[in-house]
Amino acid sequence: MSRAKNDQNSENIKQVLKLVGERIRFLREAKGERNYEKFAPMSRAKNDQNSEHIKQVLKLVGERIRSLREAKGERNYEKFAFKHDLNRTQLWRYENGEDLNFSSLLKVLSALDISLAEFFSEGFDQPTK
Repeated sequence: MSRAKNDQNSENIKQVLKLVGERIRFLREAKGERNYEKFAPMSRAKNDQNSEHIKQVLKLVGERIRSLREAKGERNYEKFAFKHDLNRTQLWRYENGEDLNFSSLLKVLSALDISLAEFFSEGFDQPTK
């Protein structure tokens, strides 16, 4: 990836992360929670339920990444990672449903040449809870 494209991707990632933070703040305040500390705590049972939900969503994210890569004719994840300057081990982990940073997801989506909205437009419409 060229330095100019890498710089542009970094700037795009910063903008998206800022928008996500603003959206989280908006949703928290829409629930009437102005204080973050009051918003964060939850019961152990609720936390366990959320952990299972997160695992299910991460699995969906991984399956979607893999299917998009393969749809582009990229059968080998290692070659795809090298071609797009991604860490091959991390890409394998993401495709297998392991946790990832939001900025990492944005880098993978950039390599797949797909927007965040397009990525989540398929396969995420059904609740996993």
